[in-house]
Amino acid sequence: MSTLTGKFMLFAFAGIAELDRAFILQRTREGIETTRGARWLFTSRAADLTSALGNNYSTASSTAGTTNGC
Repeated sequence: MSTLTGKFMLFAFAGIAELDRAFILQRTREGIETTRGARWLFTSRAADLTSALGNNYSTASSTAGTTNGC
């Protein structure tokens, strides 16, 4: 990069890359803070799904191989 245009392009791309990196770090920090506040993310979802779906969830796998006349 010996020309002035080449040097300008190098500095322009470096500035854009630095700005992008700062945005990535900011979003990462915000995501970590949000996740720390949401303790429910770390609970077991299997128990919640089973209770929400009721008995249909447990019997769906046992009737998967049967035909219903269709």
